[in-house]
Amino acid sequence: MELKDLTGLFTLSGYDTGIEKYTPRRYDWETDEPEGPSDDDATWVTFILDGKTFKVSEDPSDGYRSSMKDIKMGGQCNNSFPPVQVIAKFFHDFGDIPRGPHDNYDYEQGPCEILVVYDVETRSEIFRVGTNYSEDFYPTFVHEFHPEAMATNRK
Repeated sequence: MELKDLTGLFTLSGYDTGIEKYTPRRYDWETDEPEGPSDDDATWVTFILDGKTFKVSEDPSDGYRSSMKDIKMGGQCNNSFPPVQVIAKFFHDFGDIPRGPHDNYDYEQGPCEILVVYDVETRSEIFRVGTNYSEDFYPTFVHEFHPEAMATNRK
Protein backbone atom coordinates (compact mmCIF):
# COMPACT_ATOMS: atom_id res chain seq x y z
CA MET A 1 0.00 0.00 0.00
CA GLU A 2 1.12 3.55 -0.74
CA LEU A 3 -0.06 6.96 0.45
CA LYS A 4 -1.33 7.80 -3.02
CA ASP A 5 -3.82 4.92 -2.63
CA LEU A 6 -5.61 6.93 0.07
CA THR A 7 -6.92 9.82 -2.01
CA GLY A 8 -10.60 10.73 -2.09
CA LEU A 9 -13.49 11.33 0.31
CA PHE A 10 -13.47 9.61 3.71
CA THR A 11 -14.62 9.95 7.29
CA LEU A 12 -11.77 10.54 9.73
CA SER A 13 -12.40 9.32 13.26
CA GLY A 14 -8.96 9.00 14.87
CA TYR A 15 -5.35 10.19 14.84
CA ASP A 16 -2.52 9.22 17.15
CA THR A 17 1.27 9.39 17.18
CA GLY A 18 4.09 7.95 19.22
CA ILE A 19 7.67 6.71 19.24
CA GLU A 20 9.05 3.19 19.03
CA LYS A 21 12.48 1.61 18.64
CA TYR A 22 13.53 1.16 15.03
CA THR A 23 14.71 -2.43 14.73
CA PRO A 24 16.37 -2.99 11.32
CA ARG A 25 20.15 -3.20 11.13
CA ARG A 26 22.08 0.01 10.60
CA TYR A 27 24.33 0.18 7.52
CA ASP A 28 27.47 2.24 6.99
CA TRP A 29 26.57 4.79 4.30
CA GLU A 30 30.03 4.63 2.69
CA THR A 31 30.49 0.85 2.50
CA ASP A 32 26.85 -0.26 2.69
CA GLU A 33 28.02 -2.92 5.14
CA PRO A 34 26.02 -3.79 8.28
CA GLU A 35 27.24 -2.03 11.43
CA GLY A 36 24.87 -3.67 13.88
CA PRO A 37 21.36 -3.25 15.20
CA SER A 38 19.83 0.20 15.08
CA ASP A 39 19.11 1.90 18.40
CA ASP A 40 17.25 4.83 16.86
CA ASP A 41 13.78 5.95 17.86
CA ALA A 42 11.20 6.14 15.09
CA THR A 43 7.92 8.02 14.99
CA TRP A 44 4.69 6.29 14.04
CA VAL A 45 1.32 7.76 13.14
CA THR A 46 -2.04 5.98 13.13
CA PHE A 47 -5.26 7.35 11.72
CA ILE A 48 -8.72 5.97 11.05
CA LEU A 49 -10.38 6.50 7.65
CA ASP A 50 -13.82 4.98 7.01
CA GLY A 51 -13.42 2.80 10.10
CA LYS A 52 -10.09 1.31 8.95
CA THR A 53 -6.90 1.99 10.90
CA PHE A 54 -3.69 2.81 9.02
CA LYS A 55 -0.21 2.97 10.52
CA VAL A 56 2.60 5.02 8.98
CA SER A 57 6.12 4.34 10.26
CA GLU A 58 9.26 6.44 10.02
CA ASP A 59 12.64 5.19 8.85
CA PRO A 60 15.07 7.34 10.89
CA SER A 61 17.98 6.41 8.58
CA ASP A 62 21.21 7.83 10.04
CA GLY A 63 19.74 10.59 12.21
CA TYR A 64 20.28 13.34 9.63
CA ARG A 65 17.91 11.83 7.10
CA SER A 66 14.52 10.27 7.71
CA SER A 67 11.64 9.22 5.54
CA MET A 68 8.36 7.40 5.62
CA LYS A 69 9.19 3.69 5.89
CA ASP A 70 5.79 2.27 5.03
CA ILE A 71 2.03 2.41 5.50
CA LYS A 72 0.08 -0.64 6.63
CA MET A 73 -3.50 -1.40 7.53
CA GLY A 74 -3.96 -2.18 11.18
CA GLY A 75 -2.52 -0.95 14.43
CA GLN A 76 -4.09 0.74 17.39
CA CYS A 77 -5.31 4.33 17.45
CA ASN A 78 -5.80 5.54 21.02
CA ASN A 79 -7.15 8.99 20.09
CA SER A 80 -10.59 8.75 18.55
CA PHE A 81 -13.19 11.45 17.98
CA PRO A 82 -16.58 11.91 16.28
CA PRO A 83 -16.28 11.21 12.54
CA VAL A 84 -15.38 14.16 10.30
CA GLN A 85 -15.89 14.26 6.52
CA VAL A 86 -12.49 14.73 4.89
CA ILE A 87 -10.85 14.78 1.49
CA ALA A 88 -7.36 13.30 1.15
CA LYS A 89 -4.98 14.54 -1.54
CA PHE A 90 -1.56 13.19 -2.48
CA PHE A 91 1.21 15.56 -3.54
CA HIS A 92 4.43 14.89 -5.49
CA ASP A 93 5.71 18.48 -5.30
CA PHE A 94 5.79 20.41 -2.04
CA GLY A 95 5.20 23.65 -3.91
CA ASP A 96 1.77 22.37 -4.99
CA ILE A 97 0.48 22.01 -1.41
CA PRO A 98 -1.81 24.96 -0.61
CA ARG A 99 -0.42 27.05 2.22
CA GLY A 100 -2.39 27.19 5.43
CA PRO A 101 -2.13 29.13 8.69
CA HIS A 102 0.34 26.60 10.16
CA ASP A 103 2.79 26.65 7.27
CA ASN A 104 6.14 28.32 7.59
CA TYR A 105 7.47 26.57 4.49
CA ASP A 106 7.51 29.56 2.15
CA TYR A 107 10.96 28.57 0.90
CA GLU A 108 10.20 24.91 0.23
CA GLN A 109 9.31 23.26 -3.02
CA GLY A 110 10.44 20.18 -4.84
CA PRO A 111 9.80 16.44 -4.84
CA CYS A 112 7.82 14.99 -1.97
CA GLU A 113 5.44 12.15 -1.19
CA ILE A 114 2.91 13.69 1.18
CA LEU A 115 -0.74 12.91 1.92
CA VAL A 116 -2.70 15.95 3.11
CA VAL A 117 -6.14 15.49 4.67
CA TYR A 118 -8.60 18.40 4.71
CA ASP A 119 -11.90 18.89 6.56
CA VAL A 120 -14.63 19.10 3.91
CA GLU A 121 -16.67 21.65 5.90
CA THR A 122 -13.89 24.02 7.03
CA ARG A 123 -11.62 23.37 4.02
CA SER A 124 -8.70 23.45 6.46
CA GLU A 125 -5.83 21.00 6.71
CA ILE A 126 -6.25 18.47 9.52
CA PHE A 127 -3.08 16.46 9.00
CA ARG A 128 -0.24 15.65 6.65
CA VAL A 129 2.11 12.69 6.61
CA GLY A 130 4.85 11.41 4.30
CA THR A 131 8.33 12.41 3.10
CA ASN A 132 9.53 15.85 2.07
CA TYR A 133 12.64 16.22 -0.10
CA SER A 134 11.97 12.65 -1.28
CA GLU A 135 14.57 12.88 -4.07
CA ASP A 136 17.12 14.86 -2.05
CA PHE A 137 20.20 13.74 -0.13
CA TYR A 138 18.42 14.77 3.10
CA PRO A 139 14.79 13.58 2.99
CA THR A 140 12.59 14.41 5.97
CA PHE A 141 9.73 12.49 7.57
CA VAL A 142 6.69 14.76 7.85
CA HIS A 143 3.76 14.43 10.24
CA GLU A 144 1.57 17.28 11.44
CA PHE A 145 -1.83 17.23 13.13
CA HIS A 146 -4.12 20.25 13.51
CA PRO A 147 -7.24 19.14 15.42
CA GLU A 148 -8.47 22.74 15.64
CA ALA A 149 -9.10 22.57 11.89
CA MET A 150 -11.90 20.01 12.31
CA ALA A 151 -15.47 21.30 12.13
CA THR A 152 -16.37 19.39 15.33
CA ASN A 153 -13.78 21.43 17.25
CA ARG A 154 -15.03 24.76 15.94
CA LYS A 155 -18.60 24.39 17.19
